Amino acid sequence: MTTIDLSTLPVVTRVLLTNDGSTTRCLQAITGTEVRLVVNGDRVLEPEEFATERIHLGSHKVVRLRRSQLLSGNRVLSTNIVLYPPDAAVWSSDSPLPLGLQLRGAHTPQHREILAAGVDEQYHQAFKEYVVATAISSSLIYIRELFSPLVAPINNIPADSSNV
Repeated sequence: MTTIDLSTLPVVTRVLLTNDGSTTRCLQAITGTEVRLVVNGDRVLEPEEFATERIHLGSHKVVRLRRSQLLSGNRVLSTNIVLYPPDAAVWSSDSPLPLGLQLRGAHTPQHREILAAGVDEQYHQAFKEYVVATAISSSLIYIRELFSPLVAPINNIPADSSNV
């Protein structure tokens, strides 16, 4: 993944990549629709898996990997990986709600620190990676989001949200 000068991206993409709040709410505002979560897998990571990303968690504890997508209708808006400790009491990985909506619904004070944002070289799509810290847990949650060009174009061509 490569970080780039974000000022070269369309405004809607810059908003998604610099937003340090709920991505789901941002996607709902962009699409004008409800966004739903689809979990594509959740498992314990082997110690050598995602070694670079795990560094951001600041712990050598057991870590789980959840792969998911956020959709509007049948259209994929983002493809995500979430690394989290199994004892993360701040959210439920079994919930049908995305992490941000769960935290908001529980009025959980939180801070998202963006680690990197730019354009993924392999997929030619905008991405953002960050960690979430909450006031009720010392455990961090790592998230990497890869955004569909439907909502985060990487060319300076206006996005047509009517197609989302």
